[in-house]
Parts: sequence; structure tokens; C-alpha cells
Amino acid sequence: MPTKPAFIGRCTTHSGSPLETRFNIEERRRERKAFGAPFGTVKLEERDEATELMEMSMRDEADESMPRIHEADLKDDLKNLNRKGQRNLYAMLRTNENGKDVWRLPTGPVEKGELLHVSAIRRLEDECGRNMDTWLVSRNPIGVYHPPKLNVNEPEAKDVVFFYKAHILAGQVRPKQSRYQDFAWLTKGEIRRITDDEYWSGIRDMLSDF
Repeated sequence: MPTKPAFIGRCTTHSGSPLETRFNIEERRRERKAFGAPFGTVKLEERDEATELMEMSMRDEADESMPRIHEADLKDDLKNLNRKGQRNLYAMLRTNENGKDVWRLPTGPVEKGELLHVSAIRRLEDECGRNMDTWLVSRNPIGVYHPPKLNVNEPEAKDVVFFYKAHILAGQVRPKQSRYQDFAWLTKGEIRRITDDEYWSGIRDMLSDF
């Protein structure tokens, strides 16, 4: 059964660093904004000094609910990671499938005997280039997609795509030119507008706006 890992996401962290603490606080704020309490809250016994100090330093910052217009938004620069303020952006690649131009999350085949999360890291570099510093959030996939069978002569053959969440820390996508014609950093709503119904139904629950 062929399998493929796929990758999504924008953000910045290093494990155990102040940057990770800040990222976790911002993630909780987005959850609280999107879903309301008790989402995005931390139990008193789970709080630590680093988190409290970081929250104090962030109190005077602008409210995330305020609109933030970047030059990239004014220019409609879909390749700029600064667009759309605090909303999540996902790397999408334009490729050709069965003679049609389609937009897809980065994917690639798993080698025999290779662990999925190891393949995810390798394929991300192979599909999107080496000009990125990225962080794989977990060794566990966040979702599974079953693409339609293309070869009716092999009814038992099935492709399975395992999605992994990765954050970009620095750099930029440089897609493999032999396979991809373009790339863009898009919100969930923008992805819905450029993908077909079948693909969208398989990935929508893994994406979020905040």
C-alpha cells in the first residue's frame, strides 16, 4: 500500500526557547479567539515562570483581533509569509495531475522501511527545497487522505496520504521545478477556492484559520 507524507504550516519555534514559549502563548490566544473558553487556557498548576514572564512582556502588544494590513496584502503577494496577519498560512504547490493544473499540499512517496515522520522531513526538503528551516510538530500524523484510484486495472492498489504539520522558522519555499510550476502561502478559505471538491473534502478538517 503506497503511502505519502504531506506537510503544512507557518510559524517559528525552537524547543525550550523563549520563542517556543511565545509561540505557545499565541497559539492559545488564537484557540481562545476561535473557540472561546475554556479553549486556550492553562491550568494554574501547569503554568511556569517562563510563561508568566513572557505573558507580562506581551501585555502591551496590539490586540490580535485588530486588523493588520501588510504591504504583501496590498500587493496581493501570495508568496509572502507576512500576509494575512495572524491567520494560518499553508504552503500550496501547483502541479499537473492527469493533464490538469491543480493545487496540492506538498507530498511525496515513502521509501520502503522508512518511518513516516522521517520521510516527512526528507520529503519536505525534497519537494520544497533546502532554503527553509522547518520544525515538524509531532511524529504523529494530523490526518489521513485517501485519493481516488487512478488505475482501474489494479483495484487492490490504494494510495494513502498521511499529513504532518510542520512550521517554517526561516527561509522560503523553492519547489522542485521538474514537478511544480508555482507555489503560494494561502489561508484555509483561499485553499477552498482553488481546490476541487474531492481534494478539499479530504483536507479541510486538518486546516484552521487561526
